[in-house]
Amino acid sequence: SSVADRRAWVRHDCLLPSHGIYQDDVEAICWQGLVFDLSQGGAQILLNRPFRDGITLEVEFDGPESLPIVRARIVHVQPYSPGNWLAGCLFDPIVTPEHLQAILDCNK
Repeated sequence: SSVADRRAWVRHDCLLPSHGIYQDDVEAICWQGLVFDLSQGGAQILLNRPFRDGITLEVEFDGPESLPIVRARIVHVQPYSPGNWLAGCLFDPIVTPEHLQAILDCNK
């Protein structure tokens, strides 16, 4: 079966500006990104800086409404274009259908 057939969640195309802070024991790193290929379980995020697999980002969606912060664990990351990296992320916890719809509504 194809990768799409094995996915647990329905994917939604979107282009959602996002930002956040990654905090470790040493420093806080601000980042900006663009979220696309969004589902209840995760998303692809185009990031303006590299991060390693396994770290968790707190994702804030830029939009007209105040949306809850989503925790996203990076499961893979690869260079995309000069100055940009593509990260596949899993949400922890998954977002509710209502939260997902509120995020997608920001894309309109």
